[in-house]
Amino acid sequence: MELAFVMRETPPPGCTVEQALAAVDHVSPAFEIVDSRCEMAGRIALDIIADGGATAGLMLSARRYDPRAQDLGRIGATLDHNGAIEESGLFAVVMGAPERAVHWLATVLAEEGDSLLPGDIILCGSAIKAWPAASGDRFTADFGAFGRLSIAFDRQSSPIGGGGPPTQSVVEGYPPREDSAAPLHHPSDGPPPLAGEDLRNRAGATR
Repeated sequence: MELAFVMRETPPPGCTVEQALAAVDHVSPAFEIVDSRCEMAGRIALDIIADGGATAGLMLSARRYDPRAQDLGRIGATLDHNGAIEESGLFAVVMGAPERAVHWLATVLAEEGDSLLPGDIILCGSAIKAWPAASGDRFTADFGAFGRLSIAFDRQSSPIGGGGPPTQSVVEGYPPREDSAAPLHHPSDGPPPLAGEDLRNRAGATR
């Protein structure tokens, strides 16, 4: 369970956290799909880096929120796995406030002569630990004021985390994203309807 920040513009060099957040177009609830291509036991940081961060894909909610409308660190999420609540957490565990992850990345890239670009998607980091997924599993994340997001794994696919190919995952029962220019949703507008999109439309969308 993560918050995905989608950039509207490049933050200025030497930006503050507030300036980095001002460069964000919107934030959306998300799932990161993790898949390791090396043995999980005994992995060290260099193994994870060599494995591309163990990233297999991501799924974004179709709902977009103004990240400046409320304290993102106080957004919480609860994970339901096949009908049972497994874990919950606040996004304050991500560097104290998830927008600081955007500032940190912008700063590191600037030091290397690079920068965030419009349309870039930044996953801030999860509010909970990673959970293994197997064929037939269904997960629903309840982000409170930011709505809910569900993902189901095809029964013909391989488990995630076993060193094999990434599972091809689809969202069940949710309409695809209809309009990439959908207006921002403010939490005061009330809870949004359930929304999601096919993971295959977003896999590999990160830099």
